[in-house]
Amino acid sequence: MALLSHLGRLRPPFFIFAALASASATVHADWSDYAPYARVETMTYSEPVSIESAFNEWKGDFKGGERQWTHNTLEAGVETERWSLGVFYRRDYDLRFTPDTAESYYKVQNQKDLTHGKTYLLDLRAQSFEAKGLRGSLALQPAATWKARIGLSIFEASALIDGSIRGQGSAITADSYHYDARVDYHYSEDLLFDRQVAPPSGWGAALDLRLEGEFTPWLRGRMRVDDLLGRIWWKDAPYTRANASSDREHYDAEGKVSFDPLISGVEGIDRRHVQRLSPRFAGSLDMGPKDGWAGVAALQYHYGQALLGAGLTRPLFSGAFRLIAWPEAHTLSLGYAKGRYQLEFATDSLSPSEAHALWLRLNIGQI
Repeated sequence: MALLSHLGRLRPPFFIFAALASASATVHADWSDYAPYARVETMTYSEPVSIESAFNEWKGDFKGGERQWTHNTLEAGVETERWSLGVFYRRDYDLRFTPDTAESYYKVQNQKDLTHGKTYLLDLRAQSFEAKGLRGSLALQPAATWKARIGLSIFEASALIDGSIRGQGSAITADSYHYDARVDYHYSEDLLFDRQVAPPSGWGAALDLRLEGEFTPWLRGRMRVDDLLGRIWWKDAPYTRANASSDREHYDAEGKVSFDPLISGVEGIDRRHVQRLSPRFAGSLDMGPKDGWAGVAALQYHYGQALLGAGLTRPLFSGAFRLIAWPEAHTLSLGYAKGRYQLEFATDSLSPSEAHALWLRLNIGQI
């Protein structure tokens, strides 16, 4: 269950910033076709507890839920009207679990009594990786009113987590419980049983697509798809496949949970393990005149979760302002685009201790 408190931290390497400086220096008066571009994207969503609580062992209020995920990318490089080439760093973490899993973990972490006699169905699936590499893209013109870019990322990967925990647990008394669980996961660091291992090496590849244009002057669309056919090939990946059970866990004198599980299974090294990346999608339709208020219908799909949004857009200061509500995430996003610059910010609360969703996108160049 330690996986639930292990959301990744964004630690971009220095080479990202060096590349941005290099890209800026590349734009010379004699090279007017070249321009630097940069992309910053960080999106974090936590249903059961606030984002701040997720990084603090779930200390805080509990709302229940089934998902926690975070996606963080920094990219910089050089582009022309036809192509682009840049370097990037990214950190992804995806957790999917049952409401019972979230409730039982929250109560144990906060020293709250489990519901006596209740059987908690435990099901947790986790994926994580860190990557740095190269991304190139090629501009396309699928129609007179549409423009597109297709990109390819090739990268070195680390910080592997890929697997699941399934089982059930129940409270024996107010301060102890019993569980039986099946663990099956690959990792760079064993967060469950503290096995000492050498981290595996991996390399990966993924396609992406950007598309923007108009069906009619009153109906315009845009979309982006990331991690199409994304894969990471890991070499010498440690794994554990085991059954874990305990007749009793209890709180020690300091009020912390003491674990003494019975474990049977196998530990080993996979010479080759393939991690499949979950595709991500963001798209919207603008419905109305270009020079006035227009309605917006939007869709985002991240790590198997679809979010529907609706809002408004209108011209502002030679650019375009967008306001979109995301009811399922209880989140409001504000965006502004002008020329090569695009900015979007979204949150469900202005208080860091209460926010369950926090998104920031900044693009300079590229569609």
